[in-house]
Amino acid sequence: SDSVPALSTGSTSTQSFTWTANKCGNVQVKAAADATNAVDESNEGNNEKTKTVSVACQMDLNIIDISTSRAFPELGERLWVYVTVKNTGTTAIDTNTKFNLDVSFVDKVSVPRIHTGPAQRNGEYTFDILTKTSDFNTNLAPGDSGKYTFFWEKIPDDPAYQLILANTIRAHLYTDDYTLDQIYEETILMNLNPKSQLRCLAMSIAIKFPQTAPYIEATEKGISATEDFVNLFDALDKNEYDKAAKSFSDLLKMMVEQTIDDPLTSLIDMIKMILEYGKCFVENVIFLWNCIGHIQEWCPDFRATVFASECPVDIIVTNEQGQKIGCSQGQIINEIENADIFVKEDNKYIIIFDDGDFDVELTSTGKGEADIYVGLPNQEGIFEYADIPISQNTKAKININKSNPNNLMDIDYNGDG
Repeated sequence: SDSVPALSTGSTSTQSFTWTANKCGNVQVKAAADATNAVDESNEGNNEKTKTVSVACQMDLNIIDISTSRAFPELGERLWVYVTVKNTGTTAIDTNTKFNLDVSFVDKVSVPRIHTGPAQRNGEYTFDILTKTSDFNTNLAPGDSGKYTFFWEKIPDDPAYQLILANTIRAHLYTDDYTLDQIYEETILMNLNPKSQLRCLAMSIAIKFPQTAPYIEATEKGISATEDFVNLFDALDKNEYDKAAKSFSDLLKMMVEQTIDDPLTSLIDMIKMILEYGKCFVENVIFLWNCIGHIQEWCPDFRATVFASECPVDIIVTNEQGQKIGCSQGQIINEIENADIFVKEDNKYIIIFDDGDFDVELTSTGKGEADIYVGLPNQEGIFEYADIPISQNTKAKININKSNPNNLMDIDYNGDG
């Protein structure tokens, strides 16, 4: 409040006030003269004036978390996604402001796949596989959070088969005029139960058949592939690794015969899923090596070299061209074409679809015992380096070449040369 000097008839006085808005949107501001009726007037009813002022909203609404109802949902079951939004500002959110919220399962890669669109942010290629959109109003007070639920009554068969490629779950919060435009992402390993993933892959095989093939043929082959996937996992569950590897090889052969796009990529995707599903490191190595043997039965020119480690060590494999693949200080390195690496905790699997000379370097990242396996083309078995005691400074090398026919390992236990 402020004092107004004595005014003669018809004169005016202007007073200035500083007001800090405590909310946004349309706010009513009222000025009152003689608010306590201290002055007798002929008309006491004209002492107030109200005006509506538009206060721009500060968009301090932020996504702070996103989660799913199950880590490994099944095809055909319900799926919930929860997005938590928080008012990190200092004023309440205007209930008249509409916010839009999208949730997507996304395939995001640095190298484009067949289905991915143009490059998006930071040179990455993205493909939204499953998306749901909602809008809402909120009156969240400063510091308060709200959880918003997205619900699929049933995970659809199409395009759910592509969920095997999803590696990111994304929430997009924005207003119609994009004064607020925020994206929140979390990396995910898998969105489906492993068996459902392989069922999806079987469906994708059917979908990718040449258009000239009758639809019923594609459908029947898709169903057949699904049954083979189930048999594969049943064999894994029963520790029948050679039987599982044979089923794996038969599935890959079917994909090649049906001219599936990029069978090598499909092979790598299938291997990674099964290694994720596998319960034991040694059994995974045996399965992987048996798969290579069965593939060579129908593809004699197929070549693959396998390196695997179970222990707190980093592994780097270098080919004859000086290109490297492996893991060092938590970073994945892959400079070799037609090669890939899969890391699961302390277990590391490297597969190079080629033969030749290789240098293997091992560097300990902790103390314990190391188990190293090397599978080479034209070898009946796997070279096993078992129960190697390692300290924090242990280093080791294996030169895979003709001058080292027995693939002896050189070990520097203390890292002192």
